[in-house]
Amino acid sequence: MSTEPTEGPDEGAEGVGGQVVPLRPAETVPPETRSGETGPGETEPTHEPIAVGYQHTDAGRRPIVPDRWRGRENVKRTVASAGERHWYTARYHGLRSPMYLACAAAWAVVGVFRLIGYQIHWWWWLESHHLAPWPRRPATAASS
Repeated sequence: MSTEPTEGPDEGAEGVGGQVVPLRPAETVPPETRSGETGPGETEPTHEPIAVGYQHTDAGRRPIVPDRWRGRENVKRTVASAGERHWYTARYHGLRSPMYLACAAAWAVVGVFRLIGYQIHWWWWLESHHLAPWPRRPATAASS
């Protein structure tokens, strides 16, 4: 984004031109997003990146088999943790399933009435009266 005015064919015309307005006022913009300047009373951020502790092999790669699947004890704890998580989810939704059933039944009734309305609207297509005379007129001697 440039703060310099651009020159164009309407350079001298009245009402042409503009002013660059910042998206946020300068006091709300965090210091690290500004152009390397800090204002009065502001300090540079003091936090440093956090290193993630992966266990690497000698070649600098992560192990092929994760720690949670190494050894019987780790596998037991992993399976137990997954079982607890799934048991909690089953209890959570099992407790709420009567409410889910009631909501589904209520919205099914709404859907039936909407479907009936759509069918009646299709059946009574009011704009079709000009296509065929209704009721049919009896045949006259002049038309035969």
